[in-house]
Amino acid sequence: MNNNSNNRVKNLDLSTIQQLVTNLDNGYVDNSLFISMNYSNYGSQVLSIGQPYLLGEGRVMRIISGNASAFINLEYQHLEPQMCFIIPPHSIFEIEQLSEDFQLQVFSFNELPKHSKLDHFSGFKLTDSEWKISDSYFNLIWQESQCKPINIYVIKQLQLAFLARLEEYYNTSETVVFMQKNSVQLQLFHQFLEIIDQYGTQEHFISFYADKIGVSPNYLGSVVKEVSGSTCAELIKRNLIMHAKIMLKYSDDPAWMISDALNFPNPSEFSKFFKREAGMTPLSYRKSLTISENNNF
Repeated sequence: MNNNSNNRVKNLDLSTIQQLVTNLDNGYVDNSLFISMNYSNYGSQVLSIGQPYLLGEGRVMRIISGNASAFINLEYQHLEPQMCFIIPPHSIFEIEQLSEDFQLQVFSFNELPKHSKLDHFSGFKLTDSEWKISDSYFNLIWQESQCKPINIYVIKQLQLAFLARLEEYYNTSETVVFMQKNSVQLQLFHQFLEIIDQYGTQEHFISFYADKIGVSPNYLGSVVKEVSGSTCAELIKRNLIMHAKIMLKYSDDPAWMISDALNFPNPSEFSKFFKREAGMTPLSYRKSLTISENNNF
């Protein structure tokens, strides 16, 4: 991502996961690979509900059981069994809620297959046969990760093959059928998200984004609302609050510096905005992060 705040915060990359995870049963992590067959075994050591994270590497997730909701690059997603999610590197991920029986499998990756069009986040439901084949791919990658010494080259080739297969499934999924019927609107919506990604920490008004795209604010607003169910203002504010939370968690910068980095006119306006959106002041939010047992899953 290109936001200016990114150089102030620490990504949730593989080195960070190694530092946070003290017990990883049915999983493996080093500087080049992260894979887990049972996410609940380490989830509470890594992620907190309501806290956004910048993912260093990409992720492939298979939802095994239960359900959850999350924001992935500002898009609201419902996670349910037999769904697969491909999250590109340097994405923002935030869990909103999850059921007690939620289980997923996950592995990290650094690159997509050549000519892949999965540079945007992709989430879709697999058919029974597709799910069975995806399970075989995942288990093969897992088995390779258990070989000593580990051969990262072999694992990378298996990952690329799996991603290519998933892209084939994605291209025939109901998600893509819907996108093809609404291609013009979806293209504009993703263009809007890309511009938020680039300028969202500095530009807070819809008119800027409409001018960049070359449409009227009213037209942009109507398309974004139709595609996502959210208004432009809601997505702009969501981006700001996500970056504010990340900076409060991963940096020691005082609130006035974060206010300046996010282009608020003054710290008072930033504090009012944060309290309105998060329900507490920036200082209270930072203090609440130390009480992780109330939020972890």
